[in-house]
Amino acid sequence: NGLDVLEPGEVSTLTLAGMGGRRIIEILDAREDVRESLQCMVLQPQKEAEALRRWLVSKNWSVSDEQVVEERGRFYTVMAWQPGSTLRRWTDLDYRYGPLVIASGGRTVQAWLTDELRHAKNNLNSMVRSSPEHARRPELLARCVELQELLASLA
Repeated sequence: NGLDVLEPGEVSTLTLAGMGGRRIIEILDAREDVRESLQCMVLQPQKEAEALRRWLVSKNWSVSDEQVVEERGRFYTVMAWQPGSTLRRWTDLDYRYGPLVIASGGRTVQAWLTDELRHAKNNLNSMVRSSPEHARRPELLARCVELQELLASLA
């Protein structure tokens, strides 16, 4: 655990990047004393950003900045969090895609959501071919509709 070497209050800003959201949660949860002494966290989950957002909100952290960046055809979410309860009421869409990302729109966000839609459609098509009555089929259908609606709202 990368936080084991830190004492509470030793640093004001922490950056964790290049791992899954659940791994970031494990690291932050293991050293609550260090986490609670921070003034800012800059996080870049490779996956499971929704789980990380839900966890951070439940621990009374507020997102202060959030961007989707593209590098070499891959998309990355980078977010900054500060201690303190958020004033907004989070929706499932906010947790999934990030409230500041949705609000910002822009070409990179649209390209990312289009890529997410492509992946969801590919997964759905593969699933239908191999197992038409798969239990996750309604979830993937709903995700495709959600992404199409979100993209339409940003256009």
